[in-house]
Amino acid sequence: MQSQKLCLRYAIKTVSETHKYTCSNVLFRGIISPATVDDLSTPPIRKGLRFGNAQTFKNKRLSEIVRALIVFKLCSYNVVVRNSFKIMNVSKTILGTRLYNKCMKLTMYGQFVAGETIDELQQTTKTLQDYGLGPMLCLPIEEDAGHELSHDEKYAKQLDMIMACIKLAKHVDRKYPMAQTKLTSLVPGQICSKLSILVPGPNYDPELIAKFVDALGGNQLHVSGMNEADNEELNKSLSRLRQLGKCAEENEVRLLIDAEYTYLNPALRLISLAMMLQFNKKKPIVSYTYQNYLKETFTNLTNDINFVRCNGACFAAKLVRGAYLDQERNLALKHGYEDPVHETFAGTSDMYHCSLKHILDKIHQEPDKYYVIIASHNEDTAQLAMEELERRDLANGKGSVFFGQLYGMSDYLSTFLANAGYLVYKSIPYGPIDETIPYLTRRALENSSILSGTTKERKLLWKALVGRITFRNN
Repeated sequence: MQSQKLCLRYAIKTVSETHKYTCSNVLFRGIISPATVDDLSTPPIRKGLRFGNAQTFKNKRLSEIVRALIVFKLCSYNVVVRNSFKIMNVSKTILGTRLYNKCMKLTMYGQFVAGETIDELQQTTKTLQDYGLGPMLCLPIEEDAGHELSHDEKYAKQLDMIMACIKLAKHVDRKYPMAQTKLTSLVPGQICSKLSILVPGPNYDPELIAKFVDALGGNQLHVSGMNEADNEELNKSLSRLRQLGKCAEENEVRLLIDAEYTYLNPALRLISLAMMLQFNKKKPIVSYTYQNYLKETFTNLTNDINFVRCNGACFAAKLVRGAYLDQERNLALKHGYEDPVHETFAGTSDMYHCSLKHILDKIHQEPDKYYVIIASHNEDTAQLAMEELERRDLANGKGSVFFGQLYGMSDYLSTFLANAGYLVYKSIPYGPIDETIPYLTRRALENSSILSGTTKERKLLWKALVGRITFRNN
């Protein structure tokens, strides 16, 4: 314990000295020299590369092409996306459960969900693998801070479901199995919110993080500032996460932990770092998600890498732009604090590319100690990522770098990358309609910019449809 604390203190010293000036400072505060900015900024992206064509959809059934065209067109209307939950509830009332379920399977559910049963999921993953794509299994379970503390039975059931998801991931993809989850499916949102207020950093407090690591190992934890009931609930949550981490470690399944709202993220990040120290000792198993639309992300990423590696554990990350933009800005306006989100899409992209290049440098140095998921639907980011991978000789299936997109979207980009030899995974939710539809509506709201930006995919689908009807090759 004492040696662990000493190493943690050394990590803090290393972090503070090494990252006194960070990329976010460079790009958004301009406090160091232009020469350094040039070194860190994104290089020009080659134009003219064609990502995909109508042949991408040659193996899709005609009904699937028509469904995708209808769903993407509907999702291009913000009024539909904003009111999707109400529309679905009204539809269920009017149509009745049976007809409503059938309509959902023919539209939204069929487009974005892998299926209800294990057999349907296995068929979906087989279809993906025929395209050279891997499955990133995702159970649609989560909780917000506004929910009351739930009964132990609920979390025990959800733990069993997520552990079953991990084992299923191993079954459907033995080479690089992946499972995606939210910590709020096992840790009450209220506990995450309170912990985030008490530990907003996480500031790399050596004693605190060591206690969290010990708690994941089976010891009891007491957080100062939390009452007895909250500490009891936190310890129960960490016990569940200990079982989850062991399951992922034993099955060698990459466990991708999602980031959520900023008022929950400090706790989620703290717990995720502790899980890395506990379960990433031999291989990178647990990863955390870094939302690059937040101004602090590059600082957090670089600090976290140094911290985890200094403590002898492997590091893993999923890089995203971010999904809660409107909600975060509204919260900042409502509560009177600085908007945590970049002012422009270009600012977000600059930070995303900076984060990507930084972790690729680390992977180039120690490829067996890291993995990263480049989770993006953006063609410019895909192009830059391929250039950076080639530059570091990390291309074509090294096992440390993966591209990721949502199931049912950007298939033309996914198949292009897979055909070029890269490891590409699709995030695929699965489960009953009543459980997945609320999840889908929330994802639709969070990813409305992606959904409304499907113009190219719709054009390719339309060309494939015309070619199919007229019996022409595309």
